[in-house]
Amino acid sequence: MSKTDLIGPEDWGINGASGPKRWSKDRIMEKSKMKKSTMIRNGIAAGMTVALLAAGQTFAAQAPAKRPVAKRVATKKAVAKKATAQRVRLTNTAPAATTPNTAQKKKNAEVIQTSSAAPTSAAAIPAQTSTTTTPVAKKSFRDIFSMKYSIAVFGPAVSSPLSGYQPDLETGTNSTSQVSSENALAFRFKLSDKVTLAPTLFWFLTAGGGEQVGSGQTFGLYDPYVTLSHSALYSAGTYNVSGYLRGYAPTATVNQNANLLPYFRANLTQAYEIPNSRWSVELPTFVQWYPRTNTSQVIGSDAANPKKGVIDGKTGVGKDALRLYMGPAVNYKVSDSFTAGVLFEAEARTAYGKGTGGDTFHKEWINLEPNVSWDVTKALNVGLWLDFAIGKGERRMELDTTRIGGSLGWTIL
Repeated sequence: MSKTDLIGPEDWGINGASGPKRWSKDRIMEKSKMKKSTMIRNGIAAGMTVALLAAGQTFAAQAPAKRPVAKRVATKKAVAKKATAQRVRLTNTAPAATTPNTAQKKKNAEVIQTSSAAPTSAAAIPAQTSTTTTPVAKKSFRDIFSMKYSIAVFGPAVSSPLSGYQPDLETGTNSTSQVSSENALAFRFKLSDKVTLAPTLFWFLTAGGGEQVGSGQTFGLYDPYVTLSHSALYSAGTYNVSGYLRGYAPTATVNQNANLLPYFRANLTQAYEIPNSRWSVELPTFVQWYPRTNTSQVIGSDAANPKKGVIDGKTGVGKDALRLYMGPAVNYKVSDSFTAGVLFEAEARTAYGKGTGGDTFHKEWINLEPNVSWDVTKALNVGLWLDFAIGKGERRMELDTTRIGGSLGWTIL
């Protein structure tokens, strides 16, 4: 740039001049435009500066408002944390029964929240209740089925234990009845907690035969039966009444020859355990009914006359019609597995046939039976007893009329 392009105080006194140069009109116009342009640029710069200052002031006004909020949030968290720590200390030192359970509170809060948010429609209600239902365990076959073998032995007199014969209760001598046993195998189905159905096979074993099994035979199947039992027909405290109904099928030859139809027994047993003691009492009773055909015939009449004689050698005359039994007992529990007791037994029967004395009940036997019972295991029980004859016409409480007996019960399954 030449000096002529300058304007301003620097140009005064150039080349000895005493005043400003004289400018051309074009030059003046150009300079005026340049001045205006400079002013515009300065105005824009000033506007931007003002705008930046305003933005800075706005930011500065907003920033202090955020910082206290963040500080207050942090302060609330700290207070909540401190309160939680204080509750934990109180929980650790307070008794367990009164300690507020934080997890339980949280669970309750979730339950309340869920309940308030859950729909109230009928479809939603089963979904909530189903989650709290505990599934019932399915019973196995072993839970409803079991097998039990039982045997009762009717032995000789105490005075002659090796005789092989049972004693005659009136004479004290050996009777015609040999030592025998009654055997039963029950297949038990548990219909409910208290009701059981038990089809049972029944047979006799004797030393040399007898009326039930046949002369000369030592084994013979007897009448099978089905028992429907209930373990608690009525209960009140330590008093309980149980019972059963039993039906027999007359398959034994001796019963078929006596025109015996299917027959039945009904039993009730009352039991009472004396509180705060080892003593208990019980009273088993039953009635047994023997329905028969051809009960109007007279034994020994003319067989050629059906109205008077025996038809096909079979008759029910003189045979049992009803059998009544009762056996009150007192027991003492020596230990959890061993019991001692005394049983009083009495039985009476009536028979078919008018004019033969069969219309009235007659005594079958009466005895007193001290006994012991031992649960060897949960599945095996062993019992021993003595039968003392005490009935009218019997030699009472003597060794040659006192019979030895025993029993065994074994739950196989």
